Amino acid sequence: MRLRTSLWLILLSLISLPVHPADGNGPETDAAAIRVLRFAGVVDDLVVFPDGLRVAVAAGEDSGIYTLDHRLVAWLRRSGGEASSPSAVAIGPEGLSIVTGAWDGALTLWTTRGLYVRELAAHADSVRGVAFSRDGRFVVSASSDRTVRVWSRVGSLIRELRGPGDGALAVAVSPDAGLVACTSRDGSVWLWRSSGELLGRYPAAQEWSNRIAFSPDGTYLAFGGEENAVAVVDLTRLVLYSLHAHAATVRSAAFSPDGRYLATGSADGVVCLWGPEGRLLREATGTGGGVGSIAWKPDSTAIVVGESAN
Repeated sequence: MRLRTSLWLILLSLISLPVHPADGNGPETDAAAIRVLRFAGVVDDLVVFPDGLRVAVAAGEDSGIYTLDHRLVAWLRRSGGEASSPSAVAIGPEGLSIVTGAWDGALTLWTTRGLYVRELAAHADSVRGVAFSRDGRFVVSASSDRTVRVWSRVGSLIRELRGPGDGALAVAVSPDAGLVACTSRDGSVWLWRSSGELLGRYPAAQEWSNRIAFSPDGTYLAFGGEENAVAVVDLTRLVLYSLHAHAATVRSAAFSPDGRYLATGSADGVVCLWGPEGRLLREATGTGGGVGSIAWKPDSTAIVVGESAN
């Protein structure tokens, strides 16, 4: 593994991230026990329920709620049984509601039994990312129409975050609900306060990063970087760390709920597990498809991977 530190637009300093050898105990040992569970096919997005037993999957006509061993619990179908073909999915923090974004620009609210509740004509183009705030007060959607929009839980538009000049992709909300981040097709990362104030645009992302993630303590932001790297930004010091192990474009990143690990997935199907100070702890090869999305079980014992055809 190569570890490279670089400037993030207007950063004030370069800080080396120390790498320590493994001592046979701690995260390295525990990492070997973490399971990697894969959903193969054409999976655009997935998220694990708070109970750790089910997964909501955005996978075209196969979109639905599944158990971790791939048994269908319920389809996600519009009123009348029409397939919704969602491109993105999120679950409320209490596990009582699901929201999906679709290729036609709609946002749809569902019960966790897969029952259709309502639909909004939210965007003029495809919805590429959706995220709940941890307190459940609002939902954020990112679209190819170059907007990021903040919605109330009942579907009212709170505000629009303008910026991404070439279409918004992945979106995430910080744990304290104070920040919103998204990637865009032009390779930029955009960061706002949830109140709407733009904090910056940073040319550091890979062009097709499907998942961007805040660490559980809100200190770090991770996403697919340039040259097959994993980009990890220390938001307290505005320093970008580049982690190198992938041989293909990094599409997805997710921190474990306990904050000990970062999981990343690339276009060749490889999943990497990183530990403290950027140590590469483990690699898991794929089954032929690229990684479209990564999510963790709430107890941090398993990574759930959605694969898509390259």
